[in-house]
Amino acid sequence: MNKMLFVFLEFIIGDIFFIVDIFKTIMLILTIWNIFNCIADDSKIENLISSLTVLLGAVFYYLLFNISLDVGDNGSAFYYRTLSPEYWLIDYVVVLGFIGYFILLYNKANKLSPLLSALSIGTVVILNIFQIAYAFQISVHLQDSNKLIYLYHANILLMSARVIYRHMKEQVEIFRNRLTENEDHKKVGHISNKIDSLSKYSLFIFVVFLLLVALIELIFVLLGQGLDAPIKAFTETADWKFSKYIKPPYLK
Repeated sequence: MNKMLFVFLEFIIGDIFFIVDIFKTIMLILTIWNIFNCIADDSKIENLISSLTVLLGAVFYYLLFNISLDVGDNGSAFYYRTLSPEYWLIDYVVVLGFIGYFILLYNKANKLSPLLSALSIGTVVILNIFQIAYAFQISVHLQDSNKLIYLYHANILLMSARVIYRHMKEQVEIFRNRLTENEDHKKVGHISNKIDSLSKYSLFIFVVFLLLVALIELIFVLLGQGLDAPIKAFTETADWKFSKYIKPPYLK
């Protein structure tokens, strides 16, 4: 299927390797810009750059990943999944992570309820745990010339840290304003009344994160995939870093 797609793309847009080189250049520029956004106090186009990094980076990742893995003995690395398809719920967990990221990216802390903020941060943390594990999973088949694929992993980690830091910084300002302005706490929600300091807010996020992990694990169990489904998604594969199968059979 992937080979057919590449043939189609080459027919439509010409040399696929030229297109990949263009995306490499774009990703390098976006990476430098994201680093600048992390250093700068305020960037007016941070949301745009971050969104482009996620979306264009995904295209770049797909192209470079498949080109890099179309090598080796009988092409097995190209055809076999990096994650076991039996544990498909992992895909939805990753999607939730990106949704949480964009919620934090496009909304100020004062526009989000504490619960939604904590859930968003929790999903972003889970997303990064997964993407770091996935980076190790694919490492055994990447050619040295295509290690730039890790730019996407690095950018996701960098942008996640940035958006969480920015959110926590805004939250500090909210708590400070409450104290200086002697805000009437009856006007805010019940949870907001209880969370009146950064330490309490951090503890609240940690508790929500644990509950979120427990909920995800419960869903895995209810769907018959087991508590260790996130681990088996990596191990019940062949020819990858965490795979328990050495070599897949030949495709006919």
